[in-house]
Amino acid sequence: MKRIRKEANEAPGLLFHSGNVVTLDPRNPSAQAVAVSHGRISWVGRNDDIVAVPTDEYRLINLAGRTLLPSFGDAHVHFAYFALSTSNVDLDGCTSYEEALDRCKQHARKLPPDGWLVGKGWAKDKWAKPRLPHKADLDRVSRGHPAAIFSKDEHLLWANSAALKIAGIDRQTSNPAGGQIDRGQDGDPSGVLRENACILVWRHVSKPSKSTAFDQIDLAVRQCHAKGVTSVGNFDDIANFELLQEYHQSRGLKLRVRQYIPVRFLEQLLSLKLRSGFGDNRLAIAGVKIFADGSLGSQTALMFEPFAGSRKNAGVEVTSEAEMKDQIRRAAGGGLACAVHAIGDRANSQTINAFEALPKKLWSLRHRIEHVQIIGDDDIARLAHLGLVASVQPSHCSSDIYLISKYLGKRSSMAYSFKTLLKAGSRLAFGSDAPIEKLDPVAGIWSAVTRKSFDRRHTHRPDQRLAVGDAIRGFTSGIAYALGDESSYGVISPGYYADLILLEQNPAKVPTDQLRELRVAATFLEGECVHGWDTLEDWGG
Repeated sequence: MKRIRKEANEAPGLLFHSGNVVTLDPRNPSAQAVAVSHGRISWVGRNDDIVAVPTDEYRLINLAGRTLLPSFGDAHVHFAYFALSTSNVDLDGCTSYEEALDRCKQHARKLPPDGWLVGKGWAKDKWAKPRLPHKADLDRVSRGHPAAIFSKDEHLLWANSAALKIAGIDRQTSNPAGGQIDRGQDGDPSGVLRENACILVWRHVSKPSKSTAFDQIDLAVRQCHAKGVTSVGNFDDIANFELLQEYHQSRGLKLRVRQYIPVRFLEQLLSLKLRSGFGDNRLAIAGVKIFADGSLGSQTALMFEPFAGSRKNAGVEVTSEAEMKDQIRRAAGGGLACAVHAIGDRANSQTINAFEALPKKLWSLRHRIEHVQIIGDDDIARLAHLGLVASVQPSHCSSDIYLISKYLGKRSSMAYSFKTLLKAGSRLAFGSDAPIEKLDPVAGIWSAVTRKSFDRRHTHRPDQRLAVGDAIRGFTSGIAYALGDESSYGVISPGYYADLILLEQNPAKVPTDQLRELRVAATFLEGECVHGWDTLEDWGG
């Protein structure tokens, strides 16, 4: 057999052989060999059948028993924000308020005179002495720069006095619809903004130059490839979607991005008659994004009963049920799929109510609920009956284990019901919500299979553990289905795009607690090796 040469990456055909090929195609679930021609899979079979393939038209890759899978996807990311945030201060992992302030202080020293101190990742419940941050403390360390730092779940924004002044927020500023400005006893804003109030400051944050932004997107795309990811469902705001369009026109996206547009732009989308699927093979509109509520960590998830330890706080209703019904009906009527963010049990119930009101003729689109974190069994049955996609993030389960019992108490059994959702007949699509969690499907598979905290010390509802195969489908064929692309990628079958990954080990045979150590050896997008070609050269033909 021929030895692979560097230029093979640009050859029209590749023939993988002698491997463990997990096709995820129920008609042909396993194979040993796969032929790729002009970006698509042209043949799948066993080694003994390779005689039927004109091997002189292909470069040969000897898998030597290694595993070939459809490439991973991520059903829910904020991609451009993820890319741009690499240059911001990251407070994730801080174990005290003081440590968070010190990181801000060190980062402020590196900023240009007119720069903003921007960051993410603070989590008050992970500090030794949990507390909400305050603008006065940020004033002390920000060296005169306006500062805006998102919490880990992105539902709270910590701003300093300079940022509040730029945004025009003072004692007289009213709470926006679906948002809240925290205040002291004297009515003065404390510097913490919740939900829709965050945008009051965030829209003023300075942006990097176009060249710098493009370079950061380049890096983020390479990080996706290194994790085996070639497709994402994207929930960036409209400015970042515009940035991605410009990047794609200038440099070309080597990633499939399906964009959900914030529902506040619904009128513009409808007037222009833009529908789900508009775009090209790499960048297209998937639908619209609606918020039902907030998050668990910020205690803004919409609940039927107050959070444990609170008498009155049952979360924030960002969009009422009546308004959501109208938005979903109008969007679907205009050919736009709907993705609704719902965390709390009441938010999920109201979201399902809204979808139930949708006429049957408008169900050809791939509608979905994002997160589905806290939900009752009756609503799980309704969700499955409607055919809604459950777009969930297994890594959130591992991160939130310490919050679940703290804020839900006896209702903890309603959180992260992946197996119950699957048994009810729901289609699962897995994601990370990056940059809230790391964009890493392998970590997500580990979380779905083990249900453990990342420090491995605690487990949440082991009865909800998924089999490895089901977890892999959540990051492959499940995502293609959720994005309406199931006839193009997500399985290894003739005619599908050759979006593939190679693993050194067979995940079905790795001890479950060691799944986090799996590494992607190579990633292919439409037959082009976008990660790991040097590794393949060593494998031979």
